Amino acid sequence: MPEVDIRLDRVTKAFGDTIAVDDLSLDIEEGEFFSMLGPSGCGKTTTLRMIGGFDDPTRGTIFLGGRDVTDLPPYRRDVNTVFQSYALFPHFNVFENVAFGLRRRKVDRSEIERRVKESLELVDLVGFDRRKPGQMSGGQQQRVALARALVHEPRLILCDEPTAALDHATGEAVMELLADNAVHPGRAVIVVTHDTRVFHYADAISHRDDGRIVKTESRRPITTPEVLDRVATFA
Repeated sequence: MPEVDIRLDRVTKAFGDTIAVDDLSLDIEEGEFFSMLGPSGCGKTTTLRMIGGFDDPTRGTIFLGGRDVTDLPPYRRDVNTVFQSYALFPHFNVFENVAFGLRRRKVDRSEIERRVKESLELVDLVGFDRRKPGQMSGGQQQRVALARALVHEPRLILCDEPTAALDHATGEAVMELLADNAVHPGRAVIVVTHDTRVFHYADAISHRDDGRIVKTESRRPITTPEVLDRVATFA
């Protein structure tokens, strides 16, 4: 059986008197495609930011690979985040965008070329390495952002609303890509979304229930009636 790779132990996040995340405990397995599904304001993006190290929990502990990372900054966690805005450099081409972090770490040039090539192959962007972001569709830019995360070979990949700005067909293609374990072998992927199509692709889903986030164990596709009924309130 896969081992637990990410654990949230009674994590709470408060902004003044407002509780954004309330006493959340979750176990996410190695290699799992896990989705946090819910309407705006239910705490899913705040949870993602705490896992990534961008926000500190008010209470609770976050473990990655059995290691307490609660107080570590993002750069000291083996995590890469694909932001909703993609955060690509418009003046860089695809190769330069994907290679950026490796160059900052002074990785050997031949190793950079190898890893960028492999990452672009994984996201089906072979031949796009010299294009600028402005010459690409939204779905292609999303794939560049994912390749930039994959190239670092992180333990965990976080994605914030990966289909929010995409048309239906492109959104389906991105979901299929995220669900393909060959793209992220052995790495967990956590996706924050309000897109209910994730039911067809996710290994497990957390959803809002009476003001809290709870985990629903499953293997794709998810068809549990009580879960679908709850999600229907915001779909």
